[in-house]
Amino acid sequence: YMALPCGLLDTHHVLIVPVAHETRGSAYLSLESYKEMEDTKENIRSFVRKSLKKDLFVFERAMQTKGGYHCHVQCVPIVPYNGNGRR
Repeated sequence: YMALPCGLLDTHHVLIVPVAHETRGSAYLSLESYKEMEDTKENIRSFVRKSLKKDLFVFERAMQTKGGYHCHVQCVPIVPYNGNGRR
């Protein structure tokens, strides 16, 4: 599922949280769950590029929640790199 994080880094910052409880990160999800997560990231990336004219910075962490461990994939729009050392 997707959610808004506490403490947004950007107004379009979102989380992807697989329903499966995985302590080691997305690389250990089932193939079906991993594919769904990758498709979701690509859909977010496409929206960010087309609508916001930004790149997408993605990072993840596995953390303890009330329901057990969950992998949280953070998706944060950033100003695109223009190749000359400036953003």
